[in-house]
Amino acid sequence: MSNLKIVEAQVDDGLDTHDVSSSTYKPDTEYPLAVLPPAIQAIIIAIHDLAQVAVEMAGQVSFSTISFAVQHITDVEVPRQGQKPLSSFFLTLAEASTGKTAAERFAMAAVNAYVDALEVAYEKQFHDYQIELKAYRQEIKNVERSMKDQHRDAIAEALKDVGSPPPQPLRPDMITRMATYKGLLDSLRDGQASAGLINDDSIGFIHGAANDPAMISLLTDIWSGTPYRRVTGRERLILKGRRLTAHLMVQPKHAADLLHGKFTADQGIIPRFNIAFAPLMEKTAPKGDRATHLKTVAAFNERIASLLQVPGAIQNRNEVKVETPMVMSQEAEEFFISFMDNMATAVRPGDDLSSIRTSAVRASENAARLAGVMTLFVHGPETTEIELPEMKAAVALMDYYMRQKLSLYDDVHVDPDIELAEKAWIWLSEKWDDPNISQRDLTNIGSPRAVRRADKAATVIGILERDGRLLRLLGKHPVRGIDRERVWKIVK
Repeated sequence: MSNLKIVEAQVDDGLDTHDVSSSTYKPDTEYPLAVLPPAIQAIIIAIHDLAQVAVEMAGQVSFSTISFAVQHITDVEVPRQGQKPLSSFFLTLAEASTGKTAAERFAMAAVNAYVDALEVAYEKQFHDYQIELKAYRQEIKNVERSMKDQHRDAIAEALKDVGSPPPQPLRPDMITRMATYKGLLDSLRDGQASAGLINDDSIGFIHGAANDPAMISLLTDIWSGTPYRRVTGRERLILKGRRLTAHLMVQPKHAADLLHGKFTADQGIIPRFNIAFAPLMEKTAPKGDRATHLKTVAAFNERIASLLQVPGAIQNRNEVKVETPMVMSQEAEEFFISFMDNMATAVRPGDDLSSIRTSAVRASENAARLAGVMTLFVHGPETTEIELPEMKAAVALMDYYMRQKLSLYDDVHVDPDIELAEKAWIWLSEKWDDPNISQRDLTNIGSPRAVRRADKAATVIGILERDGRLLRLLGKHPVRGIDRERVWKIVK
């Protein structure tokens, strides 16, 4: 199937919803594959087997592609929360050589072809725009010359009759890898209404975003569907109705900057991300039928191409404005509210999700978005109601994402006091020249400098004492020839 065929695929009535079989092969995984709609199960299994990537990776690239393809079509009405975009943010943690690029290539074939077609069309559009702009400017000059001795009111009327300058064509930017705030802002301002931040090597982006409150504010507002406002000097910018799906892929060792960054932690942008760890998969011969898998990939991309061509709710060139969002059927809404209430109780102090409280609170909204995304993909762009099967599948996904996030926070997070204690221990072991140390000495001359506070010094000593690396000595003891109180022996 050529790229051209993908781009020119037509929208049919409801998009063929038959199950594209992926043979009898069913991978063994904790990912909630079995509860997903058959067509989505099929593409995940096909990418998993063809690209030899973890099911989690295949799921992330599939859902991010579908989210991108439908986010311009409509919104979802979330009970108790109001109208929300269908856009979703995904973060996949995967080591090098886990097939990130290969998986993305299968899932994004139609999207990439669509963007290629936009870029070709843009070259002609921009050329025509430059000609029209030159003609407009020349006409303005002609009017000014001809009205040189006229009253300014007459000149103004004549200039008004010339009309407005031609609008610059929208840049073909739909998929961006931008690692900077300015780059992403420019893409959202001058590009298409529906955008994707897709990056299979997101180290640069994560390092930048974790320390840039402007980037976090931009991502938060765009995800929420609220207008983004920026005023700097004489520049005043308002972005309305942009839709952004994000899928960041990064090695786990680089995740801490995002999971626990000053501006990104569980109180920041992270609760909006659906996070999955994709383990390295041992390369073997595909277990399913290759021809069937390729047919599944082709059908998936034809469906994505059709969805991309739906006009949807795009207005004012690059603004999505939805008048009538999707709603939930009565059964789906009851199930959704039950899930939302469960999340509200699970975040109480000491309960299961208390350590990721804000993520758990956001889980219901993320589930509603995923249910809407699956509904449009499976049942077609004209569908206006989310039914129970898609809602159950979305809740199962969110349950998986919550468990992943709990595990990742436990694995990746290093308590800052423990980290400080480790640095102080290195100093004590390698630089300190006495077998004993007092709290006073640690506070006055300890390293790193962060330990030179009475409260931090006490905390560090307590940690090292519990670990058996410091042994408390009662009474006064010499430290560097001076008798001190509150002294510990260094146990190396």
